[in-house]
Amino acid sequence: MENTKYCIKCGAQIPAEAIICPVCGANQTQQTQAEQQQYTQQPVQQFFTGQQPNQPQNNSAVSDKEKSTALILCILPYVVQIHGLHRFYTGHIGIGIIQLLTWGGCGIWTLVDLIQIVSDNFKDAEGRPLKS
Repeated sequence: MENTKYCIKCGAQIPAEAIICPVCGANQTQQTQAEQQQYTQQPVQQFFTGQQPNQPQNNSAVSDKEKSTALILCILPYVVQIHGLHRFYTGHIGIGIIQLLTWGGCGIWTLVDLIQIVSDNFKDAEGRPLKS
């Protein structure tokens, strides 16, 4: 993969000699060396992380979302059988919809999220830890 680079607009991995990104159509000739280095050090983010590929992850700041609210929304499905509300609350809309449609992965996915929230490992859509 030595002869590849990352698109300056969408972050997709493209051939190094590409002038136009085959994914988004962005012109690649305006890319600076610093931008190229940023994308080589940071892989393309997946849909389920809720983060766009060309946005750096910010782990230094704390989320404006409350941990206690996320915890309540994560426990609530075991009472009323509506899973994924905590994901909508923290900005993970795609995963929230999937959990809603699959009953939280038959409850297992919601249980895993519950453990992550309690152990302070759950992050909002921007990669920031929840506020205690």
